[in-house]
Amino acid sequence: MKIDITKDEYRNLLDVLFIADWVLHAFDTGNRARVKRYDMVVQKLYAYAAAFGFDRLIDVDRTSKKYFVSQEFESTTDAWGLVDDFTNDIFWDELIHRLTERDIVRKVGGYDHIDKLPAQEYMDIETPLLERYSAEFDEAGLERLEIVGTFSPPPASRPETHD
Repeated sequence: MKIDITKDEYRNLLDVLFIADWVLHAFDTGNRARVKRYDMVVQKLYAYAAAFGFDRLIDVDRTSKKYFVSQEFESTTDAWGLVDDFTNDIFWDELIHRLTERDIVRKVGGYDHIDKLPAQEYMDIETPLLERYSAEFDEAGLERLEIVGTFSPPPASRPETHD
């Protein structure tokens, strides 16, 4: 099978590959086996950069024969904005859902009890919590979020004054 794409489509594909590669490797856990098959596809598609006239955007390490995005790519791509949007959105979504789950676990007496809850009862507990956290973070961000317990942040340093 052959796939025909235009130069513009290939340029967009480079952004998509970059985003995928970032997701796979941004928080690298060292478990390369899980992503090897994806890395192979990225490498194969990056290898066509010169043929499409984008050799300035993809560099090759001649020793390892691996392709990677160039400095020029990183400084000119719109993909960073999409990555930033995703990161921001996932942060808030995860925070809201994890706090909600924590509160449900506390309310029902542990994780074992959650599995025994009928779906509707779970949703009756979950929905107002999700709404409450969403509204709170929409209004105040992290400003009113506090850690209670033994955690103690370092004291704020005073700005130096010069006489």
